[in-house]
Amino acid sequence: MDSISKARAALFKLVRLRTGYSLQNVESDTGKKASLISDMERFKKAIPDDFIAKAFRSFGTEFSFDYSNDVETILSLIHQYIRYLYYINDPKLAVIENQLENYHFDYLSDYDDRFYYLLTLEALVLVSTYQNEQTVRLIDGLKDRIDTLLDAYPVLPPFIKDVINLICGIYYNSLRDFKTSLSYLNNLNSMSPESNDERYLNPIARYFQLKNQVFLHHPMQAYKLIPIVRNELNNDRNYQRLFNLDRLEAIYFISIGEYELANQKLVECTESMHNLGLFFLDDINLENRVWCSLMLGRYEESLDLIEKIESELEFNPASNCIFKTYCLYQLNRQEDCKQAIEPYKPFRKLITGLHESIMLMETLIFHKPSVFIKQALRFSDQMIKRNEIYIASFFLQMAKDQAESVFDYQSLYTIYQKLYALRQSSQSG
Repeated sequence: MDSISKARAALFKLVRLRTGYSLQNVESDTGKKASLISDMERFKKAIPDDFIAKAFRSFGTEFSFDYSNDVETILSLIHQYIRYLYYINDPKLAVIENQLENYHFDYLSDYDDRFYYLLTLEALVLVSTYQNEQTVRLIDGLKDRIDTLLDAYPVLPPFIKDVINLICGIYYNSLRDFKTSLSYLNNLNSMSPESNDERYLNPIARYFQLKNQVFLHHPMQAYKLIPIVRNELNNDRNYQRLFNLDRLEAIYFISIGEYELANQKLVECTESMHNLGLFFLDDINLENRVWCSLMLGRYEESLDLIEKIESELEFNPASNCIFKTYCLYQLNRQEDCKQAIEPYKPFRKLITGLHESIMLMETLIFHKPSVFIKQALRFSDQMIKRNEIYIASFFLQMAKDQAESVFDYQSLYTIYQKLYALRQSSQSG
């Protein structure tokens, strides 16, 4: 049985199940025995055109066989889209999104082969281009589309299977579910001859594999992937992704405690981008530079970077609450320290980790070091369970500073044990 026949059979079963029809219901409406229908759905028997058309009418929908031109056009769009996604070419991505309007139809009523190709492309568009306030709404809607794509997965062409794995990988990466993302990206098949975009699909999958390994704090896996991804991007002169790679490499240096190297990489990346008139990583680079400066004990430098973030980039990350307050505390600016917490308090229940950060800073200002140390140790354990490794290590760093200031050697021993375990866990990962 050819792939088109299998696709029809899979579509038929999907529509039957989603409209609540049993095999016996279909037998009653069409006159075909339920056992024969079951064989058709399992690709043991061919599914005749007249039967599928009659069955679909009983489901309350129509099934069109005039799809070949649409499938070819949509496949072409998918190939183009992956190429532009690889280069982060937003204007051309937008052009393809506009072209999609010609192929938009009601998913609940039109079931033919276009269905899967269109879902694939639209899912890829949603995952890769939308940002900010639309992201949560679009990702929620995308989950159903991905589930539908996975329903059809067994009978899809190899290239579309790989695109679906890429979509799911990018989708779960955007949700910060890095393990699930990696499981999909590791499942890409060998590229089939029908795809002209092997050179784009595989590299972008490897790029997101690297991104997952970095944020899962697996430095050895990241170390192996960095030169491979860099070589591919250099060969294709893919400069925008190379800037993203520089940032990921800086985060890799952070994960192994090389904060000076990380800071140097971030500064170089920012300077190179600005020379080319690109500013799309400014906020992320500055946040990571704040982190590096903090871990190096450069509190004045950290405050200058935080001020730059707040004044020039028109956003105020929640991490500034704890970072800014701690810098002011270490510089003995007690009144400024108290005031720095206030703007964040209305949001303490809305942002993960912010409630704990505010509590820690208030404890640091108003209570004895021994109280702060115990609380920081408890909160660091909570952050580790959430896989918020960097913030956990910062809580431990603050606890270490306080324990050293009061010569609390017993607490220092516990803190060093936890920091060592954190580092070992990262390296073994």
